[in-house]
Amino acid sequence: MIPIKPKNAIWSDEQWQAIFARGADVLVNAGAGSGKTAVLTERIVQILKAGVGIERLIVLTFTRAAAAEMKERIRARLREEAENGTVELREALEGLDQAAIQTFDSYALRLVRRYHYLLGVSRSVAIGDAVIFSREKKKCISEIFDELYRQREPRFLSFIDLFAIKSDRKVEEYIYELDAKMEMLAEKESYLDVYLDRHYSREFIDKALDDFLSVLAIEVESIRQRREYLRRIITDRKLLEYLDKLDECLSGLFSARAYGDYLEAREIRLPTLPRQADEVEKAKLVYQRDLINKNLERIKEHLRFRDVDEMRAEVEATREHAEIIIEIIRRLDAKMAAFKRHLDCYSFNDVAKMAIRLLVENAEIRAKIKNDTYEILIDEYQDTNDLQEMLIALIANDNVYMVGDVKQSIYRFRNANPEIFRQRYFKFKHEGKGIAIDLAKNFRSRPEVLAGINEIFSRIMSREMGGVDYDDGHALLFGNEAYLRNLGSGDSGLTILTYEPRPDYRPEEIEAFLIAGDIRARIARGQLVYDKAVRGMRPAGYGDFAILTPEKKNFDLYKRIFEYLKIPLMIHKDENFAASSEFHVIKNILRCVQALAQPEVDEELFGDALISVLRSFVVAAPDDLIARIYVAGAHSGVKSLYSELYVKLKNITDTAKKSTLSEILGEIYRVFGFYEKLPTLGNVEQAENNLNYLLSKFRGLDRIGYRLTDAIEYLEALEEAGPDAEMQKPAIVSAAAVNMMTIHKSKGLEFPICYYADTETEFKHTDVKARLLFSRDYGIVLPVFAEGLKDTFYRTIVRQRFVADNIGEKIRLFYVALTRAREKMIIVAPRPEESYRLDGGLVPLADRLNYRSFHAIISSLSHTLENYFTFRDPEDLTPVYKMRVELPVPEVPAGEALEKRQVRTERTRAEKIVASAPATELVARERLEAMELGTRAHKALELIDFTADPIPQIEKLGESPFVKEKIAAFFRLPLFKEKKIVDSYHEHRFLWKRGDETVSGVIDLILETEDELIIIDYKLSAIDKEEYRRQLGLYCEYLRDVSTKRVSAYLYSLMNEELMKVN
Repeated sequence: MIPIKPKNAIWSDEQWQAIFARGADVLVNAGAGSGKTAVLTERIVQILKAGVGIERLIVLTFTRAAAAEMKERIRARLREEAENGTVELREALEGLDQAAIQTFDSYALRLVRRYHYLLGVSRSVAIGDAVIFSREKKKCISEIFDELYRQREPRFLSFIDLFAIKSDRKVEEYIYELDAKMEMLAEKESYLDVYLDRHYSREFIDKALDDFLSVLAIEVESIRQRREYLRRIITDRKLLEYLDKLDECLSGLFSARAYGDYLEAREIRLPTLPRQADEVEKAKLVYQRDLINKNLERIKEHLRFRDVDEMRAEVEATREHAEIIIEIIRRLDAKMAAFKRHLDCYSFNDVAKMAIRLLVENAEIRAKIKNDTYEILIDEYQDTNDLQEMLIALIANDNVYMVGDVKQSIYRFRNANPEIFRQRYFKFKHEGKGIAIDLAKNFRSRPEVLAGINEIFSRIMSREMGGVDYDDGHALLFGNEAYLRNLGSGDSGLTILTYEPRPDYRPEEIEAFLIAGDIRARIARGQLVYDKAVRGMRPAGYGDFAILTPEKKNFDLYKRIFEYLKIPLMIHKDENFAASSEFHVIKNILRCVQALAQPEVDEELFGDALISVLRSFVVAAPDDLIARIYVAGAHSGVKSLYSELYVKLKNITDTAKKSTLSEILGEIYRVFGFYEKLPTLGNVEQAENNLNYLLSKFRGLDRIGYRLTDAIEYLEALEEAGPDAEMQKPAIVSAAAVNMMTIHKSKGLEFPICYYADTETEFKHTDVKARLLFSRDYGIVLPVFAEGLKDTFYRTIVRQRFVADNIGEKIRLFYVALTRAREKMIIVAPRPEESYRLDGGLVPLADRLNYRSFHAIISSLSHTLENYFTFRDPEDLTPVYKMRVELPVPEVPAGEALEKRQVRTERTRAEKIVASAPATELVARERLEAMELGTRAHKALELIDFTADPIPQIEKLGESPFVKEKIAAFFRLPLFKEKKIVDSYHEHRFLWKRGDETVSGVIDLILETEDELIIIDYKLSAIDKEEYRRQLGLYCEYLRDVSTKRVSAYLYSLMNEELMKVN
């Protein structure tokens, strides 16, 4: 029974229902900005207030960060209730940290560990390293191939003959990828058991033939829509006569129902256009006729089979190769299962399957969980995968509460299946099998923003592409009436800012200057934004602007341009741990050790690795020394010319003979002073996390008996694997700078004004490029040999579905991007590609299947979005920002010709060494914070406007109190009271000719007054060093040469808060 909502309740009627609905499964379809997280939190609090113990709730999220955030939200509400006299909630507050508020993976692992004895695993079963599993799987595939070669298995040899080119390496990759896809199947073993009988049955193939006809029907329907559109807009008599001829020409295609009908109708030649006709209408007709021709071309491409019998026979001919693939995958599963049992480590999918098996085989455990659980609450339900859905179904008891928005499902690459949400919603909404609640009111954005979003997605998002019919209850409704009382500057909603390409500039350069210029103009004219904290309008600051892009490829370019234009920019991106400086130097130190450990030093391996170590931040050898070492030969050269480094490497090599990997790594950290030298890298905290993360990885390698060679290969595999999800962090938004991030990174955030750049970034359909494909619906999609490899009709169907799913997710990603904006959306893009699109309604599915980018989406809507377009030439567009000056190349006297050699490393396994692994001593947190002060202060000072009051700006910095206080101390210097600063220049790079010399440098800070240029060079601690004074002397010479103003110079110690003038 839902209680009556009080008149003063802050919740909408729909939110109130979502908080109190009981008695059945509940699915809350929560649109962007609808307050879903607040609703979910309040529901939990109300359940606890009703006397349900917190231990009877299971709250599931998809990331550890989301679980931690949910706990903190609940904690804050429980404290609020407890302070207001709800004493009974104190017990819930005390038990919150032990409550089952966790990820799906953690919950599954918890079940497996609790009932480990029923599954035949140990109580300490753990999640294994994905890179280790990947390496082992590739090794196992090679072993299986060797076994089959020895057995001379005829199906295998036929398979290799057909698919191998020069070597079988590519075929091994095919098997690896197919198995990775099959791993997501909840019942992989039973799936393989019936695979051949099911997928090669007459019934299955006939169903696929019907699906193939649906592919053709999509193109025909697109032609039909274009014809109807032309009938609506054409009035010219001669053009109407042309349309009659067109209808006659296409009649066979429109009436086609079977494959043979399409074959008979495929040779279509469109009639010739009349010469004399209304020019405007003729232009529109020509445009649509060209698109109809493209539809016809695609239909002809699909009609490459002689008849249905040929199509069926070609599929049946792939059976033998499907058999051997299944045999290989079965052997692979057996080998990997043995490997994982030996390690007592499993993948997340393995653990989920074990939890499912546990529940399926043990009815009493299922019953206990059902009886003990009051409610299961799932956040971001649209990101659920098949295994997670099966797990929940086994413990559900009409008590599952699901919150999400299928329009924001953007994690297919993590195996999210938005179809699960869509099917549930349909059953609840239309079949009454649960309670479906729509939270359509958006409390984030102004009505003009919502109108723009609805205009776009009502035209491109449908069930077939995007997952929902946008106009069927999914359009956003305005809900935040505070905007009506605070109208602001009147410039809200959607603007599509277009430009003409220029031959001398890349599009991303033009867009960066356009965005920077627009931000500057809006701040200069005092654009107002609504501030929830003050419940009123205020002038926009840099932190109110965000730039969102599909990828991070142009972040560095934006950084350079914004620095040049003196606009503070905070870039949020997940760094790839394996691309970091510390990772590369550690890998190459280990390679040096590996070379030195050989009975005879491997000169090629040692020389290749040593150069990286010499140039690294922990050694930083000068170029002339490196040159002399390599002239003498890497090994003998470093031994004689840099004995200190050689001794370090030799001592570590000796240590490696009797130590575990983690001990070797700890010794490398100690001997080379890694932690002490981290400040030279910039971000001390991130670098420290990287070192600790690698140390934890090496401890894991110790547990499975890895040796030095294995560890080096493991590091190389880490490089190939890309960014690790464990190292990714949520964005911490800067209030003092423009924030730039990818759209994926922006999910969950919101900004008053959002720019959308890089819209021409092409969608990548990587799923459809492989020679062998796997589809949940069609299984293993193989080509057939018919005078060369030929694709069966299955590939046509699967390709279209893969592309539709991928573009559908890109449409949802675009939706996520636009719904981040509270007051203004500005899409920055070249002029639209096309015009004369259909008026209103959905863009034809066949056209949407050909979307290549966000720019293509906008172009397809240009006819109906024309009122949103604004053309602009970028201001201040200049190549000067690059600050690249060609240095004169010195003449080098002729010498001996260099010998070019290809370095090949012979990898051998070392003997297994087992020893204890003492913890490596880490640098104290206080010391690290002091070490990092220089870097953090540099970055923070770049964001501050020296011509305005610094104190409010310092408060907005996302820094620790320690760093903020040190920056505030800097601004308390008498210098800032005595001098009137009119401008400031940060990290000023220069290249200056002084006689025959070329001098380059970077000046930390230049302050400009009416008659003086003041140089300030920051140092962490000591400033009384002769080299510092010489350095500032050069800076002064340079400025006096390029400016007529008086020049003075100071050194400043950040730690000691001391300023010293340099004469």
